[in-house]
Order: sequence, then structure tokens, then C-alpha cells
Amino acid sequence: MIVAVKRPAVWKCLMLPDGQRLIVSSHYENKERLSVYDENHNIFRLDAAGNVLWQIERNEGVVEEGFGGLRRAAERGETDAESGFLSGIEPFMCFILHYPDGRNNIDPNTGEPPDCAIWEPGVQVRTSSLSGWPYDVDIERGVARNIATRPIRPW
Repeated sequence: MIVAVKRPAVWKCLMLPDGQRLIVSSHYENKERLSVYDENHNIFRLDAAGNVLWQIERNEGVVEEGFGGLRRAAERGETDAESGFLSGIEPFMCFILHYPDGRNNIDPNTGEPPDCAIWEPGVQVRTSSLSGWPYDVDIERGVARNIATRPIRPW
């Protein structure tokens, strides 16, 4: 099923064996900034032709109570009373691969994963948000599940 959304531009990618790929996007192909909703759901699965098959869903787990409310307020266009900026924008930043033998694809020199990686069966895909929240990514269903065991920011 192809999802009708503006075409996202590729910022980070994860190549899949069948020619499809997951991407993290920071803007649309036409150079427009992502909408607030798309910025908070900025992982897409594309077919080999670049059509969007799904856009990530978020399961916030332990942080849904606080952050989830901020994210939904931002998606409604509500701004922070003090700063005037949209609060609750928390895009995904990368693909972190965890291999069955315990390795990952984080470069020890930079502390970052590569901009583009190749997925293999049996490899766990994770991502992190702008503030560092860790998520497991189900690449078949298109769900990012927050795996923090407690809120990162306790206030």
C-alpha cells in the first residue's frame, strides 16, 4: 500500500535486501521543512521507486504521559507560552544496528552511526530522538517503541 504524503528527502538511510529502504528525513524533496507531524514521524519506508509505503508510528512507553502531550500540542500548532516556539518537536536522528553477536554500527571515533547502512536478517534496528530517547524500530510494521525504562528528564 502506497501512502499519500509529500515525498520526503533522504537524510539517513537503511537499505533492505529487496531494494526497499528506510529513511530518516529532515525535509521534503521540494526543500520545504517537514510539517510538525511529519517531523515527529520522520522515518519512512520507501519502495524501490521511492514511493512511501509507511510512515513511522510512535509508541512512547514510559514517557507518553509528559512528552506525548507536548508532541500532540505541537502537532496542533500550540506554542510554548514563554518562548513562543513549538514544543514537543522530537525527530528521529539515525539508524543504530545491533547485531546478534553484540556489535553495533556506531563509529568509535565519532560516536555516531553511518548516514547509510545495510540491514541484514537478525539485526535489531534502533533509533534515537533529538533528545537521545532510545527506540526499537519494527521495520515490518513501522512502529518505533520507546525503550527507556524511566523518563530521561525527570522534571
